[in-house]
Amino acid sequence: MSASKILVSLSNLSLSNDEKNKLITDLIEKCECVSKENPGNLCAKYATEYLKSEEGKSLSNEDLLGFYKCIKTGIENPDSKLGAYATKVGDYKKYHSFFDKVIRDYHGAKTEDIHSTDWTTLEDASFDLKECGLEEVSMRIRVGRNLVSFDLPASMDKIIRVQFEKKMTTAFDALKEKYGGVYHSLSPDWNEEKNPFLISTEKYEELVSRHFMFKDMSSDSYLSSASISSDWPYGRGCWISDDESNIIWVGEEDQLRIMCMKNGSDLLKLFEDLKDLLDSIEKVEGIEFAKDKDYGYITSCPSNLGTAMRASVHIKIPQLTIDGSISAVDHLCKPLGLSVRGTGGEHTPVVDGILDISPSSRLFVSESQILSTLYGGIQSVVAIDNHISNFLNGNAKGEKEGEQDENKCPSSFVLVENDKTVERDDDEKKRSQQAVKDMKKKMKQMKKSSLMGKSAKCLHLSPGPVLQLTNA
Repeated sequence: MSASKILVSLSNLSLSNDEKNKLITDLIEKCECVSKENPGNLCAKYATEYLKSEEGKSLSNEDLLGFYKCIKTGIENPDSKLGAYATKVGDYKKYHSFFDKVIRDYHGAKTEDIHSTDWTTLEDASFDLKECGLEEVSMRIRVGRNLVSFDLPASMDKIIRVQFEKKMTTAFDALKEKYGGVYHSLSPDWNEEKNPFLISTEKYEELVSRHFMFKDMSSDSYLSSASISSDWPYGRGCWISDDESNIIWVGEEDQLRIMCMKNGSDLLKLFEDLKDLLDSIEKVEGIEFAKDKDYGYITSCPSNLGTAMRASVHIKIPQLTIDGSISAVDHLCKPLGLSVRGTGGEHTPVVDGILDISPSSRLFVSESQILSTLYGGIQSVVAIDNHISNFLNGNAKGEKEGEQDENKCPSSFVLVENDKTVERDDDEKKRSQQAVKDMKKKMKQMKKSSLMGKSAKCLHLSPGPVLQLTNA
């Protein structure tokens, strides 16, 4: 039975037990087929287990329909890695036996892990990128949020989407004193009322080109299958503060995506600005962000649960990207808990050696841990890139003419962890792409030797750089 036919059948809430059991059997077969062809599809894997369990078999017609809506996109899009979306705030509790396995598998978490929110940092802690040798860089941080008083986007219809948008315009009014700001709406009308915030197509395209507004969601097959992009463009829009450093998307994958972005060097200030904005929004009457006692802030996709945060910095890494690839930087960043991509997003090319670097974890880490991970990772990557630059140029930073410097014309890379070293001989200096190729090989070798595992303290550059260049 096709996925669409299963949905139609489940929509008939007066199904007999025999009819319901037949549908469950068909759904299990569908999930097993997806799993066989796509073993990485977590939705299909754990949906099969859940539907075979006593809990799954005993679901009411209504709850079975709700569960199917959660997994529909993973079945219709077999190449999905996660493949499941919550459609209501309560789905993570109602279908806990299913979602908990998906969540912990995806995030690599233990069964006893519980999320904790914590924005606090040490009083004397510095997160200024100038200390890493960087000046002004593009910094951005965003979080997803959903309100307890509305269903998640997958369960909203056009009328509810517009009602939610109206609710948020009252919140934006409350932000005017502190932030100013203008709301830009895409809704053609407000349930047959005139929309006072409607913008033109030209204005929308301008905002998209400036990365202030999100693109048309209706072409995304994953979001379409989950009904998250339904009723486009109703209930969609964005609020932008007067200084354009604060942006709130309305009606994307989550009800709200709240962002702060600045050009500068003080990461801590950026985090504090976002926290202030979030607190200001939640002070508005009738606004309360949905949270789960185990998973933190609730989001449509389980991949974003917890902090629901993505913090990133655009930095120039010229030596490690000399071949136009992110792979060398990726080898370094994965053990540090960081993700790397082009500045245009996933699968975009590297331009002028500039990369987007961000912590990978969202769940079972605190906001302050994300800040520390990002800062420490940038320290490491920048230091290594600088060492390679010195290596290629044949002299070390700070070298004085006529003085012996152990880093001059280095002929080997040395990775140091505690008292251990791994030395790789290199008979002559390599330049450009050849140097990067050698670096990639060494990263792979180091990774295999376990020195670049998650516990490798050497990669945190405390007190000194991870990768040292020395003469053989």
